[in-house]
Amino acid sequence: MFADATGPKWIMWFTVRAILRALPLSAAITLTLTLGYLAGAAEQARKQRTAARDVAQQAGYNAAWRESA
Repeated sequence: MFADATGPKWIMWFTVRAILRALPLSAAITLTLTLGYLAGAAEQARKQRTAARDVAQQAGYNAAWRESA
């Protein structure tokens, strides 16, 4: 029993089991953060805010260009 519990095979199996236990949760969290954020309301609000900022910035550039020409 002692030889089985302290041998290299035990360590290998312990490592494999630890990875297999953590992998599904890690994968679920990663997919949720990656795919869920892109389809969420936060991105839509950010796009609207950025679009409004871009329009205002472009208007400022156009006004400065007209004044300099």
